[in-house]
Amino acid sequence: MLLRSFDEMLTAYGIDELEKSDQADRLNMLIQFPYPVLFEGSYCEYDGIQNWYSQNIQTYSIPFLFYGKLDYDYGFFEFFFDDAAIAQRIAELIPGFYSIYPNGKRMRTAGYEMLIELNPGE
Repeated sequence: MLLRSFDEMLTAYGIDELEKSDQADRLNMLIQFPYPVLFEGSYCEYDGIQNWYSQNIQTYSIPFLFYGKLDYDYGFFEFFFDDAAIAQRIAELIPGFYSIYPNGKRMRTAGYEMLIELNPGE
């Protein structure tokens, strides 16, 4: 997973702004949860962070928006928090977070089609 800025996401999708419905959804989220964390990654990584969060911070899922695919099960996700400290904790966790993939390996993405496998002892 890679932390990304909003502008980096727009550039990756080749657009200048979100569609009107996505803009409205994002604004509504920001009103309730003013601390966003945006990342590029796989659905498996999104799911892994959600599981970690529910086991370590809160039992409910992190409110989020998925902005669309760059590839199969890969794209941009934005989490929204009402607590700046928790948002910061998740932002610090994301770059080094390894998820368990269906093949049983612990891996993380370092960009589109770039998987890094966790070596034993790390």
